[in-house]
Amino acid sequence: MLGTMGRLHRIMVGPKVKRLINKGSNLYNEGDSGGAEESFAAAVELDDESEEAHYYLALALADLKRPQEAETHIRRSLDLKENEPKTHADLAELLHHEGRKEEAEQEYRRALELDPANGIAIINLGTLLRDSGRFSEATDLYRKANDLPDLDEESRKQLEEMLL
Repeated sequence: MLGTMGRLHRIMVGPKVKRLINKGSNLYNEGDSGGAEESFAAAVELDDESEEAHYYLALALADLKRPQEAETHIRRSLDLKENEPKTHADLAELLHHEGRKEEAEQEYRRALELDPANGIAIINLGTLLRDSGRFSEATDLYRKANDLPDLDEESRKQLEEMLL
């Protein structure tokens, strides 16, 4: 019976959750991380099973320099949808900024298992390895990223400077 009620609840609140996520996304894109956090938190409160709401709440919290809370929500997002390469890459970046290099490396590698052409994850893993003194591994990753056809121009310019 609870399973049915849970599905019914999600169906009923789904449109409101989507509106809150859209509102939060607009606020986030306008640079209002605090307002975005409020919208995403309201979406999570309505539907704790919304992978998307947890993911975006984590991004807003990270921008607000609240990494522990951000990690909680990004991990919840992964609990709900574990094979999302973008989420693994963002968790890796959060861990990397927190100085948790081994955990970050594992998450970057998981993101790349799921999406081997994720240029940002390749570059970020290369940077983590470079900062850890693993220069040849980093250079190999930078070359791999530079060979990707869909890499944006800004990233390509940064890579070319690092490869000089």
